[in-house]
Amino acid sequence: MIGKVRLSPNVLSAVLLLGFAVYGGVFLTLLAQIVPNSFLLEMVASFLPHIVVIGLIVSVKLAY
Repeated sequence: MIGKVRLSPNVLSAVLLLGFAVYGGVFLTLLAQIVPNSFLLEMVASFLPHIVVIGLIVSVKLAY
């Protein structure tokens, strides 16, 4: 008999954090393309892979 799958609150917060890192970074990258001469947005867009990797590491640590 298969029961309901229950997620730990840590896993749920880890998935939310990773989702925020990915979709927030994508949104900021698109915003950097639209808004001209925005140094801060261009800097965030250039560090997007680092933000996603750090979000992944933190979310895995939160899951355990």
